[in-house]
Amino acid sequence: AGAAALPVSTTGVGQTARLNFTGALGQNLGFGLTGITLTPTNTNPVSVVVYKPDGSYLTQVGCYTNAPAACSLNMLNLPVAGVYSMVLTPPAGTTAFSGSVSLSADVTGSFTLGTTSAITIARNGQNALYSFAGTAGQQLGLGLSAALTTPAAQIIYVTVFKPDGTTLGSTSINGGATAAVVYDVPALPVTGTYTVRINPASAATASLNVLL
Repeated sequence: AGAAALPVSTTGVGQTARLNFTGALGQNLGFGLTGITLTPTNTNPVSVVVYKPDGSYLTQVGCYTNAPAACSLNMLNLPVAGVYSMVLTPPAGTTAFSGSVSLSADVTGSFTLGTTSAITIARNGQNALYSFAGTAGQQLGLGLSAALTTPAAQIIYVTVFKPDGTTLGSTSINGGATAAVVYDVPALPVTGTYTVRINPASAATASLNVLL
């Protein structure tokens, strides 16, 4: 995770591409596939399936060539340490497939109440994971502003997780939005450390300001 984007391609009908990566127990990783091209043109997706070190299934995503010809996949809290594999399978009848693969660790940080955090997600498929300390019954708001994405006008999803990892609530903002988004977080159910995941759609890179 963190290496330069890797070109990937196939050159024959029925051919697949297999990539390996080393993951740590509990690690959060983001996968991005950009610049997807298929010959001949095909509206069906490139299948991306991730397998655990023991060969069992972990997760998958379908990636399409329609604009922006990119996709992303979140791999949260990896279950074991070891070498994972990723198999990219173009749709049936494809004679050539190409794209660029990125694998990234989350951008991490913490929010301070009343202070704006400027967050930059600089790699395709990357996410940001920020934490804050909360008290049971506390009512907080998230202000999202100055959101930009490349490609332009992609959605940035923002999800708040409870200390046990379950979802508390979510919102979103469009890259390039001129108006800020103010999200009233549901009353905090317990005292502990909460996390906020910021996930740009379609493997976009992004920047935005977040005020808790």
